[in-house]
Amino acid sequence: MIAADLSVASPELRAQRVEALNFWAEGKKGIVIAPIPGVRRVLPPKDIWKRHQLAFNLGEDIELEPTLNKFIAMGYNRSEMVASPGEFSIRGGIIDIYPITEPNQYELNYSIPK
Repeated sequence: MIAADLSVASPELRAQRVEALNFWAEGKKGIVIAPIPGVRRVLPPKDIWKRHQLAFNLGEDIELEPTLNKFIAMGYNRSEMVASPGEFSIRGGIIDIYPITEPNQYELNYSIPK
């Protein structure tokens, strides 16, 4: 699956796909039910999926451009104000992002280079 595949689906469907891939990548035991077209998709190898996960820690410095490029590569859309899952925006020293798998958006602080 590539970012373009995720970008054409509804936010709910994209969230379900990401949750299923995370379930698979974490090696959890259980059953994943998927429609035939979903099973036919070429999925990334587990190690590639895990390498491209983003995690942010409290107090951690964020490099702006690489982070924004990753959001775009993951299928997120840049907007003036975040209102829906799959969007991000930048205002001052804050990045707002609304993950497709979360009920609320998050604010990430970054330092503006002088």
